Amino acid sequence: TGRLRFANQPYDLLAVARAAVDATVQERTRKNQVLLLEWPAENELPANGDGRRVGRAVEQLLENASKFAPSGAKIGLRVRRSADSKLLEVLV
Repeated sequence: TGRLRFANQPYDLLAVARAAVDATVQERTRKNQVLLLEWPAENELPANGDGRRVGRAVEQLLENASKFAPSGAKIGLRVRRSADSKLLEVLV
């Protein structure tokens, strides 16, 4: 029907971020890029929403950062908890 369906269920944002890092390592390695990671010391960061779609979005952000950054560039991924939400940032 042309409508996207989004799940609204608990997922672990850190696990999603780690999986996206693992899934996108090949291009960064090929281009000699460095990924700088910053995330909480906790083993998990619970969130609610569509973890599968969030994971795919993070993968695409990391893929685009690698694709458009020059060889040898530094790319950052920061996952943190703010006062009332969780925050994920990709930095180039």
